Amino acid sequence: MFANEWLTNEHDKLDSLAEIDQNSFWKVVNAKRSRKPEVPCKGMAFDGRVVTEATELIADWRDYFSNIYKFTEDSGSTTAIGKQLTRQ
Repeated sequence: MFANEWLTNEHDKLDSLAEIDQNSFWKVVNAKRSRKPEVPCKGMAFDGRVVTEATELIADWRDYFSNIYKFTEDSGSTTAIGKQLTRQ
């Protein structure tokens, strides 16, 4: 509910500035545009440890998805595609 009120208020303020004072309008718009996007989280847990560096996050996601899609003989994935993926 609060977010909708805030958004409506911001919209009304910008709408008013656009009609009355274009210099102020563009100052507000450019100030909001130049903000860096907020990071949704500071880190992510992989195997009981918190990872914050981008290169570590990428490596851990690679390992995670590699483990999900790993073909093994005992899981019944004996197709030609499975065997080829295992070799790579």
